[in-house]
Amino acid sequence: MRTTLDLTGWWDLAESADPARPPDHFPARVPVPGLIDLARPRLDKVGQLRYRFYWYRTTVTIPDQPHDRATLVIKKARYGTAVWLDDRPIGHHYGCFTRGVFPLGRLTPGPHHLVVRLGTPVTLPPWVPWGEDREKTRYIPGIYDDVVLWLSGSPHLENIRVGPRLAEGAVDVAVDLVNVHPTPQTTTLRLTVREAASGRLVGQATVTGLTLGPGERQTIQPRLTIADPHPWSPEAPFLYTLECATDADQETVRFGLREFRYDRASRRALLNGRPYWLRGSNITLYRFFEDPERGALPWDRAWVRRLLAELPRTLHLNSFRFCIGLAPEFWYDIADEAGLLIQDEFPIWGYDHRWSTQELLQEFSEWILAHGNHPCIVTWDACNETHSGVLGTRVIPVVRRLDLADRPWDNGYDLPAGPDDPVEDHPYKFSQPDFTLARLADDPGEQSPNSGAARDRAVIINEYDWLWLQRTGQPTTLSDRVYRRLLGEQADDPEACRRLRAYLMAALTEFWRARRRAAAVQYFCYLGYSRPDGETSDDFIDIRRLILEPHFAARMADAFAPFGVCLDFWAPDLPGGRAHSFTVHVLNDTAAPQSGQVTLLVRRGETVLAETTAPVTVAADGRQTLSLTLPIPARPGPAEVVARLSPAAGGRPVESRREVTITGPEGRGPLGAHGPAA
Repeated sequence: MRTTLDLTGWWDLAESADPARPPDHFPARVPVPGLIDLARPRLDKVGQLRYRFYWYRTTVTIPDQPHDRATLVIKKARYGTAVWLDDRPIGHHYGCFTRGVFPLGRLTPGPHHLVVRLGTPVTLPPWVPWGEDREKTRYIPGIYDDVVLWLSGSPHLENIRVGPRLAEGAVDVAVDLVNVHPTPQTTTLRLTVREAASGRLVGQATVTGLTLGPGERQTIQPRLTIADPHPWSPEAPFLYTLECATDADQETVRFGLREFRYDRASRRALLNGRPYWLRGSNITLYRFFEDPERGALPWDRAWVRRLLAELPRTLHLNSFRFCIGLAPEFWYDIADEAGLLIQDEFPIWGYDHRWSTQELLQEFSEWILAHGNHPCIVTWDACNETHSGVLGTRVIPVVRRLDLADRPWDNGYDLPAGPDDPVEDHPYKFSQPDFTLARLADDPGEQSPNSGAARDRAVIINEYDWLWLQRTGQPTTLSDRVYRRLLGEQADDPEACRRLRAYLMAALTEFWRARRRAAAVQYFCYLGYSRPDGETSDDFIDIRRLILEPHFAARMADAFAPFGVCLDFWAPDLPGGRAHSFTVHVLNDTAAPQSGQVTLLVRRGETVLAETTAPVTVAADGRQTLSLTLPIPARPGPAEVVARLSPAAGGRPVESRREVTITGPEGRGPLGAHGPAA
């Protein structure tokens, strides 16, 4: 049976300009997984685009047990991986974001010396994609995912894939059997499904009489019925394990009974057959890799669990795009357990026609085979904001056959590759030089021209705002002019910037959700870098302790509430001394009808100047629109109009707020703090 040797830990490290042979001296130590800037002692000029090679070395002790095959698996490393064992070259893997699998043959018991060479982007052949991101400055090499060594007999197992079939209460399974033995081998394949938490047996099958010739590969495709099946969802992330075993090998994978697709007719997402609204953000892990405070945080499981499983609940987020970068595999394990919906994006932003289509097919196949059993992954994303003319015609149609769950594909700004595939949209309103919230009054919320030619597909808004702030509260290089236009001299005040960002982000989020034109509303960006010369940033003020900016956290928790409210009023001025009719949208993202009370009020400070209430009931996955009238006081000055939703089931009320200036009979009154922005 299979024995797994865990090779994570501290390895020796050296650097050189010569790719041909390992150095004689390894002066540093580096953690695996991690990046080379974690080496001790530190290396110079790490992350620069220069011709350099980095050599990892460790000793592997092979136990005294029979095996036909040893396999080294480096789950992710960059940039370009070459392996030597006992001074014998083993092979290359050019992929920077996918598993490198290196057959080692039979190994004698005892110690063996393993060396792994990495390069930099400039050492790769020009036909290899390497994750260029024009908003990054450092590309730090490293083995940034786990490394294991498998010992097994023959035939051995490869590429176990699970495809949920909810209507049948079953799963389709595909398992590759490979015989590396020099003689024919006959085996039995045993498949066992258990509930992951309880261990209860809920399904099994046996395939007997499987004979494979020398070097032969067979794909076995049984279907297993699941007793008392439980669907996986963000609300109930129920997990199963599938154990596959032959007479010579064994492997267990985890999965969930989850089906997900986008419906072209309704232009909505369907999770397990019912409409489902995606509320979320982005994680740009590879940008965070160059954050000055990153350290070893991406490999701290407690830190990642708080990042993915705990904090998103406080903001009512149920989804993320892993933007321009694939994460270490344990991130997806945590997302499975947390019930997150992940759009997994291959690191392509802009297409280089020197790239080899065969290399892309290889890397995309490795990606799907490694990540495909995670129920958290609901959409494959081939690229960001890219017109390639290649991915949608020559890559996606080929590799999507590997996915038994038949997930949808996002193809950047190109046409969708499949009949129900969605389009992505990045409506950065505040990138427009003169944009204010007032322009939303006449905006129907249709997709913007940048999202490709398709106008009959589900729309994923997975970037919006242009309102980034560094963790210090200072604007970024892209957002500086926005804050200076809206705040003037106050743009140098971190507190003023933070309050304004929270206010505008909540308003934009409410707008996109209330229009119900997008199947997903995901702002940019929950996690990224923060640096003085950075174009974007994230939502934290303390990245090590994962403390969100408080104004932002409070406003966005209301803006993303599943049973939420949007005050559809965007003017900066409100005429005083007369009654005004306001439109209020009440949203229900849940699978059951929701009731409550809407309170509409005008207040100045803590003083309520006018108030009215109305009951509301909203159907499952629906929206209810109310028209409420308030008498607006005659006294001019700054004020706030608030729509408050109090759920009948109890819990904290949520609010939608608009900062206005009440105008007097002689015209416009004095501006409030955010009058120009609102």
